[in-house]
Amino acid sequence: MEVRFWLANRHWIRQVLILKYREGRSLAYSVIFTVHLNKTQDSTEYIERTISQIRPKAAWSGVWDSLFHLRVMTLPHFTGIKDYPLPNDGPSVTIEVATPHLYRQYGYYAPYTAAKEKIPEAAMVLQMLQLIEKDFISYYSL
Repeated sequence: MEVRFWLANRHWIRQVLILKYREGRSLAYSVIFTVHLNKTQDSTEYIERTISQIRPKAAWSGVWDSLFHLRVMTLPHFTGIKDYPLPNDGPSVTIEVATPHLYRQYGYYAPYTAAKEKIPEAAMVLQMLQLIEKDFISYYSL
């Protein structure tokens, strides 16, 4: 199984946190993409990529249990949620889940704002983000 959290913030930094479980072993990788703009700031000059293997501060079993409890496998895309708020600006997250028999991708725009607006699915995504920030020291800013 593999779960990927594609994180984006307003500071031209994108990160993907990859959590893998195969043959009884869990692994995690952080890939940070930093966009460098040209001198006039109107186009991308190059994208820097930094990859590192990381470990959770807590036990892996707790990480996986928390993600399953928060419905990482079954949450809907934010566009399928009635009255989902769309602020003018905010961070976003795209979540990919893959098993040998399933692939899903869904996203949440500004999950912090939506959680404040009492959208339960966004609150679960926010809890997932807080979990990965706490356990994996993400550069994502909520």
